Amino acid sequence: MEPTSSPLIVVWFKRDLRWTDHAPLTWATRRGRVLPLWVYEPEQWQQPDAAAQHLAFANECLRDLDAWLVSKGTGTALLRLHSDIIDALTRIRAQLGAFTLVSYEETGNLWSYARDKAVKRWCDANGVVWREFPNNAVVRRLNSRDQWDAHWRRRMAMAPLPAPAEPQWVSAPCPSVGELTPPDLGLHDADKPARRLGGRRRAEAQLEDFLANAVHRYRSGMSSPLSAETACSRLSPYLAWGAISIREVVHALEATRRTLRTLPEDHVPAGSFAGMKSFESRL
Repeated sequence: MEPTSSPLIVVWFKRDLRWTDHAPLTWATRRGRVLPLWVYEPEQWQQPDAAAQHLAFANECLRDLDAWLVSKGTGTALLRLHSDIIDALTRIRAQLGAFTLVSYEETGNLWSYARDKAVKRWCDANGVVWREFPNNAVVRRLNSRDQWDAHWRRRMAMAPLPAPAEPQWVSAPCPSVGELTPPDLGLHDADKPARRLGGRRRAEAQLEDFLANAVHRYRSGMSSPLSAETACSRLSPYLAWGAISIREVVHALEATRRTLRTLPEDHVPAGSFAGMKSFESRL
């Protein structure tokens, strides 16, 4: 039987599909019993910027996240629901009682912003504390972008958070819908056969390959359609879905820079330091 003395915390995953350097997950596992939640929101997948390849990529990221959750004991995986997020939260509250909701702020389209405002109204009306964490280095409600670069550097200088060591999971209060397909969500376009494949493991491998084999070509090759495919990082979808954080990439980049500085000059590929500087500026 699960102990009930510690508070129940629902971690709502959105575009943050990882377990390392994940502030809401770390915060939750240090303070209570955790229910990991992913919701296939029908309206999200009917937005004009949603397509079958985005769902396929997200599902691949979710598989890696599921595998990590299960590996941490009790066999618990994500509770996946297919509904409006407010309906999902209402259902959880009715079945498990009071909880705290934690998530990242989402940097997305107008629909996601309006959805988050509706969630805030629901939380306020139902006595639910919702703690949002800033995502990467985006700062909401700024009046000016002045000094934002200094803020970015302070945020990125912090060490990435390790994966939680001993999370205490809560059993799902209702059956999970499992993995939904594009037709399940009204997406009838075709997947893209040459797209990046999703998942945390692939994000790490792509970052390692870029820093080892392509960063020296980045500055000179990033703008040309002929060279960009092999000169660029190919990390954009992994960053967009949060399979890896920008801070993790920044720290890996700095580790590579330090290593190259220890090598004889003739062992460092020409363009490496210029490529890293240009790449960092785009992060």
